[in-house]
Amino acid sequence: MDKQEIGKILSHSLNDRFYIEEKRNNLYQLFVPIFHDDGDMLDIYIDLNTDDGSLTICDYGKTLMRLSYTFDINTPRQEKILNSIIRDNGGFIDDGNISIKSSPNLLFENVMQLSQIISQVEAMKYTKRHSSRNLFYEDIDNYIGTNLQNFNPQKNILPIPSRDDLTVDYKLVVKDKPIFLFGILGNDKALSSVISILSFQQKKIPFTSIAVHSNYNALSQSTQKKIMNAADKQFFDFDSFCDTAINYLEHTAV
Repeated sequence: MDKQEIGKILSHSLNDRFYIEEKRNNLYQLFVPIFHDDGDMLDIYIDLNTDDGSLTICDYGKTLMRLSYTFDINTPRQEKILNSIIRDNGGFIDDGNISIKSSPNLLFENVMQLSQIISQVEAMKYTKRHSSRNLFYEDIDNYIGTNLQNFNPQKNILPIPSRDDLTVDYKLVVKDKPIFLFGILGNDKALSSVISILSFQQKKIPFTSIAVHSNYNALSQSTQKKIMNAADKQFFDFDSFCDTAINYLEHTAV
């Protein structure tokens, strides 16, 4: 199969609204009026397998490269979502290259199929805020469940049973003394944590409080002051928590 044969196959479905450019031997770039949301044309390539005559339709890593300008896939959860999008739509990914195995009689259908995968992968950036929230708390949960088991973690504790609005995200135990840990993402959670800490102190409940921030610098200055005054220990982002939490708990807590 060559450029002319590919063109003949596609012309029936695309009404000649396409262009094929040979990039190297047996590799062609397909220019077709399917666009990214910024108006650029999708990057679609057709790779010929001369051994068995099969085709591979792929993007040669261009989709993830474009996505990286505004959204980083850098956690196991995000990678799982990415792989699920590609797999559920009949595609494959190898070293960033998203592809679909095809054949001449399914060429047009598989081009459309790849374009749908690309669109769904790019749409991950629109769920960034929601995903970041879920991923932050999921990352804390995974870290505590994996690395802090020696401190007998308990989740969603109510130190004052009659006040279900005063929740501790995690209770840890160090030297038989309780540590109340709060995951802080945004001003609202920071302020609710301050209220909880002060309420527990007023009830003379013995504990040491830890605040783990997603991004301390994103809080308003007034909220920063309130949480600074209330919490016994703060980790200003998740990475610093992972780096030093065990050392803090073993040597300096309570």
